[in-house]
Amino acid sequence: MSIKILTLNTAMMIEVPPFKVEPGKLKRAEKLSKALLKEKYDIIFLQEVFQEAARDIIFSNLKNVFPYVIRKGGKDFMSEDSGLAIASKLPFLKKHYREFTDYVGTDSFARKGCLFAAIDLKAAGYPGVQLYTFNTHLQADKDNDDIRRKQLREIREMMINIHNKIPASLGNSNVSSIFLGDLNIEGDTNSKKKVFSEYYKLIELMNYPRDLYTGTKPQGAGYTWDGLNNSFIPKDDKDQQRLDFIFALDKVPVLSSDWKSQILRKVSCISCKPKIFLDSKSINLSDHYGIEAELKF
Repeated sequence: MSIKILTLNTAMMIEVPPFKVEPGKLKRAEKLSKALLKEKYDIIFLQEVFQEAARDIIFSNLKNVFPYVIRKGGKDFMSEDSGLAIASKLPFLKKHYREFTDYVGTDSFARKGCLFAAIDLKAAGYPGVQLYTFNTHLQADKDNDDIRRKQLREIREMMINIHNKIPASLGNSNVSSIFLGDLNIEGDTNSKKKVFSEYYKLIELMNYPRDLYTGTKPQGAGYTWDGLNNSFIPKDDKDQQRLDFIFALDKVPVLSSDWKSQILRKVSCISCKPKIFLDSKSINLSDHYGIEAELKF
């Protein structure tokens, strides 16, 4: 048996300066949530679900199909929450949120971090198996590689701590792990093979996880930010980039090459590809395309 998952940056921003007011945001939230339901996902990982009224609409529409939800990571305190959320048909066994210690620019309005959830795969046909998920949204802007690197190190530390607490009764052979979200790091595509140093530093830092999109060798470039074709993106932005990812962790990250890494249950990827959500008039429902994957364990 397999499960179908999605990661998507929803662009449901708060409406305070310097962010632009979007008059049709609540209607867009309605359309997006209904579009999500049509795809028969088992787990949906969201980023930038900041605006409370939009979040209410999305989860109100999803609740009958997705009984298990984490509406946000982090608490509001003089700024927004993380904008991270998860909706699942499969039950959560535990959850944890870690806020980043550093962010700059407009990211300072949000309490960005990493949202962890352990999900029970029994109902998906894998009794005794758990899926550890790490949903994140890293620092924006091209010039902030150093901030993103620091955030990735904090996620790595979080992953090590969580995996070190796997109960002996469960064992690593019954735990699969994925790391996903909007990383704001440009990755290789099938049509544009270049040396993106920040991407490969990410791969090394996280102990060589499998990039599920490039691993499946699908057709198409794999762009999730597409200034040439996405109607939601301002017309003066012509960038085409792969910024959103799903990684499978075959082994736990380590702090040093001298460490022996824990081996995890392997995730098999049947398919992984960008997912475009449009309304009835073929208008894009977010500035990012999602990434969907079908997984087996």
